[in-house]
Amino acid sequence: MRILLIILLSLFLVPAFSQQYFQVVTDVLNVRKSPSVNGEIIFKLQRGDSSYVLDYQSEWSKIVLPSGEYGYVSSKYISKDFKDYSASDSQKKKDGKASIWGSLAVLLVVILSWSLKSGKSDKTKSHSKRNVTPVAKKPQNDSIAYIKEDGHWLRVYNSDGKQLSTRGKGSQERLMGHSDKLIVIEDGHWLRVFDSNFKQVSSKGKTHETDYVKSVSGETITVQEGHWIRTYNKSFKLVSTRS
Repeated sequence: MRILLIILLSLFLVPAFSQQYFQVVTDVLNVRKSPSVNGEIIFKLQRGDSSYVLDYQSEWSKIVLPSGEYGYVSSKYISKDFKDYSASDSQKKKDGKASIWGSLAVLLVVILSWSLKSGKSDKTKSHSKRNVTPVAKKPQNDSIAYIKEDGHWLRVYNSDGKQLSTRGKGSQERLMGHSDKLIVIEDGHWLRVFDSNFKQVSSKGKTHETDYVKSVSGETITVQEGHWIRTYNKSFKLVSTRS
């Protein structure tokens, strides 16, 4: 039964390895609304940015933007795995077959390894379990240390310099501040709160046109609203008010 489960999992995992993630290889790449040089430009990607390609064609490829919208880019300015993928169809088929055979080889190694372990006696397994000392996992550092504005992108890093997340900026969006846990962005007449993975936590409409974020500390946001200074929690529930 366990071998059957491993085989079934491998059949699902093989297609997953073929997901189309491409990288931009030009300084600025226009994302257009339609697959044409006359198509409306709806976004711009920078060199080194990566994107998920839904449909790769020789001239135009359909991609997914950070906002979830679809767009089209010229295929000659993107590459997969840092290589030029303008190879012939026959070469692509060879690469696909090699990937499948590689996955089957990994599956065979897993099955053989499981079979060898299964041949051990229950006594040996029990003895091994008693003598194995669990290895303590290093806690993941999800605290926000700084945010870099990179063209149309916001990139979040922890204190180790590891990039935690990235998000494309909308035309009306401005970074208003952040703490080690929260990020606050002004989006037109809205204030939006995100966590370190750019998952939106809450949002609030601005009371006045001149409202602005004074500070972000821990899980609280302080906003100047007219003649009042109001402090909210991350869900924008009012904590305190002062003039």
